[in-house]
Amino acid sequence: MTAIILQGDPVAEKLKAGLVGDIMALKPVVAAIHNELDPSSKSYMKRQRSVCEKNGVQYDLYEVGRKTPDEILAQIEKVAKDTRVTGITVHHPMPKGCEENRVMAAVPPNKDIEATHPLNLGRVEPPVA
Repeated sequence: MTAIILQGDPVAEKLKAGLVGDIMALKPVVAAIHNELDPSSKSYMKRQRSVCEKNGVQYDLYEVGRKTPDEILAQIEKVAKDTRVTGITVHHPMPKGCEENRVMAAVPPNKDIEATHPLNLGRVEPPVA
């Protein structure tokens, strides 16, 4: 039997092209909670925004670098209640004084697109033996 080399890029592009119409029909909206004061977070945000825009996903950016921890939590709560928003991502690190665990827990599990909510983490982590 002869080995076949699978060219992954053309296969991935074909799959993506077929999904764009389905994505557009869903009208997804990603809300990004972003610490604009962190340079590494900015780079990640730009890549994430680019992928969303290329695939027909609206990308709403909420800058929280100058907000207090309570204001950040209130922003997440407000975004989570927005029925247009289908997914929320939180860019790390959060501003100093903001407890990352509280922020992760504030994102509803059903809108947590990076599986960082404690409930979702339990779904992706393998059981400890």
